[in-house]
Amino acid sequence: MSELVFQTQDTFRALMDATARPGTIRMLQGAHAPPPLMPATAAVISSLADYETPLWLDAGFSDAPAVLDWIRFTAGAHIVEDPREAAFALISSARVLPDFGVFAQGSEEYPGPTVQRRGHLAVRAGGQGHRRPRRRELAR
Repeated sequence: MSELVFQTQDTFRALMDATARPGTIRMLQGAHAPPPLMPATAAVISSLADYETPLWLDAGFSDAPAVLDWIRFTAGAHIVEDPREAAFALISSARVLPDFGVFAQGSEEYPGPTVQRRGHLAVRAGGQGHRRPRRRELAR
């Protein structure tokens, strides 16, 4: 097996662990990808997206042909223009967040078709990071 397969599996486990333990910080080994895609964001996309996962990209990513080619080749993901069709939204900057109302919201009867928003704001790449995991107390 290639190193990419093991890296993708490690990233997936880290994402599931972080999801199960809110407030816990997990380090990701970044994937090589063209700018403006950051290595940790690329690792998340490599782990979560595939040919059955429609992705919506904001202008910061969709205007970068190398990013489109990388996502299509690496993940085989279908890139959609209508955000309501997306399973994941890849957002390049917190400064230009789209209105989340444009994405699939699900319903009371069928809550499944909601979009997961991922982007540089969802992962931290580079820098010194934190020396120990942060824990947040959640109000009940």
